[in-house]
This record gives sequence, structure tokens and C-alpha cells, in this order.
Amino acid sequence: EKITIENIDEFVKLRGIVNKVVDTEKVTIMEITQPQQITVVLFKDKNETMPVQEGNEVEIFGKVDEYEGKLEIIADRLRVIR
Repeated sequence: EKITIENIDEFVKLRGIVNKVVDTEKVTIMEITQPQQITVVLFKDKNETMPVQEGNEVEIFGKVDEYEGKLEIIADRLRVIR
């Protein structure tokens, strides 16, 4: 389903394909397609490091947020499916 501005602060569960991964010391940022493209932010302080790579299919449970006018998901849980 489509995530819109009305979904801000709601918890969602989605699956998608990872297009891009940016890994820093404190956060992992991913672009996923599911069918729309959306940014997923995973903070490492409350999650172990996940070996996520481009092309992985992932399942994400998190909260919809807005950053610089764009929608993103702040991930609580991330699971690599394949």
C-alpha cells in the first residue's frame, strides 16, 4: 500500500528491495522500493548491526516520519528475508 503524509507517526510493516545502503557509526540509511521508493533509517544504539546489502529483500517494522519534506521510516525492527 502507499504511504502518505497522513501516515506520519503511525507504525507500519513493509517489505521491499534495498536499492542503496549508507552505513555510518550510529545509523544505517537505506533506500528501498516496495513499489514506491522510501528511505528507511535504522539507529544502531538500539539495534545490532545488520548485514544489509543492495539487492536484499527486507521486512521492516517502524514509524512513518518526515524529514526535509520527504517521508521516511524510522525502523524499530529489520529482518533480511533474502
